Amino acid sequence: AVRAVVGQQVFVATARSPQSCVAAAKAGHHLQTVPNAMSKAELGERIELFRSSWAAAGHTEPPRIHLSFPCVVSTDAHRARSAGRLDEERNTLAISAATKAWEHTTSSAYPGYEKLADIGLRDDFDVKVADDKLLVGTPDSVREQLERIGERLGDDITISLGIHSGHLPVECAEETLRLMAEHVLPKFTSDQV
Repeated sequence: AVRAVVGQQVFVATARSPQSCVAAAKAGHHLQTVPNAMSKAELGERIELFRSSWAAAGHTEPPRIHLSFPCVVSTDAHRARSAGRLDEERNTLAISAATKAWEHTTSSAYPGYEKLADIGLRDDFDVKVADDKLLVGTPDSVREQLERIGERLGDDITISLGIHSGHLPVECAEETLRLMAEHVLPKFTSDQV
């Protein structure tokens, strides 16, 4: 697992390993992950495992869980989905190519990471959007996705938005940021954002 230090807090990044979730919680480190790297059920299991391990370790401060989502927003639903699909396809190809060498390599330090190479065999774009793994659509539909994520995963999570992966024109990122700022985020109260 990769450790990211933010101020005095340490976040352990994990994409496949339940053991990393447990180790992070026991050590008092926070959790960072990418929902798109696992099934909806696996994500829920990892978060619950982290929370229960945190509680069992007796930490007095609350745990922090950070999730990162690719995000494409447009006033035109078809344009958002077309751009989101292209971005996801290119990201999937890049990750698959980068992790291909791990396909037959296992490590006790990174259990399950050999499965990252099969990312192209997992859910298709429409399933990922329906499962709220990709935030793609109109401002209203993305706001609804964020509401479902909060209801399903709890109010102790923070979210980062992958607005510009380099696969789409910068104008697409500008539109996404503007629509998020003007139409999506203002719908949430200050303690939700």
